[in-house]
Amino acid sequence: MPDEADSQRPAAEPALLTAAKKIEWVRSLTNSPKPGLTQAAIIIHQVSLLGRHWPWQRGRSPKSLSFDICRKTSNGAAITMAGLRGIGGAAIAVAIEEMAVVGVEKLIAVDIAGSIDGGVRSGDIVLVDGAIASDGTSPHYGSETLVRPAQELTDDLEESLKSKGIQFSTGLVWSTDAVYKETPSLIQGARIQGAVVVDLETAPLLAVARAVGIEAAAVLVVADELFGGWQPPTDPQLVQSRLQGLVSDVTALLLR
Repeated sequence: MPDEADSQRPAAEPALLTAAKKIEWVRSLTNSPKPGLTQAAIIIHQVSLLGRHWPWQRGRSPKSLSFDICRKTSNGAAITMAGLRGIGGAAIAVAIEEMAVVGVEKLIAVDIAGSIDGGVRSGDIVLVDGAIASDGTSPHYGSETLVRPAQELTDDLEESLKSKGIQFSTGLVWSTDAVYKETPSLIQGARIQGAVVVDLETAPLLAVARAVGIEAAAVLVVADELFGGWQPPTDPQLVQSRLQGLVSDVTALLLR
């Protein structure tokens, strides 16, 4: 019988169910066309950002995909914005595996996080330069406990933010599955490893993207604060505004 350590190692043999098989099966049931996305994409959880107040052409999401999509075009270039329907490592893994099948090669995540460092406050922006994998999904896609984003894409994102005068910091995110089990001792352990924020998805996002050949980066807006006790977002409208601004900035970057 395999031990617990074996079960956490990346599988050396092919999986029985793949994203490609699932997509083809759903297509056969629905008689729908083969989905195809742009090479570059943005991934978000705040699906309100797909609304009509944004200059996105809202399209009907393919039935065979697990996320909603919008498309933006400019001067012959196009990108896709994907809005996830689920949260956590499993949901992000499904979405990214599907993206790889339908043509995505470059991906930037724009999402929220909680601060675990008193120097990072609600409304601040953090450009991710690494993610501590404390989730259950990442170990299935790689053995690293510290997962790094694609360096060139992260550098491009950093330069783009700087050129627009956007204030941000760069740091590590601690990714965990259990949002209601972020205890003081676990937070302290993540802080010792260098994390300044916590979320549910960045580590698995980076791990899965690397495994399937997608270049990926992430930028986060701090919502709540978890140092010295839990504090909800001090200005939810500011958090939303920062998310909207980042989506616009990342769109411009990917359409260059």
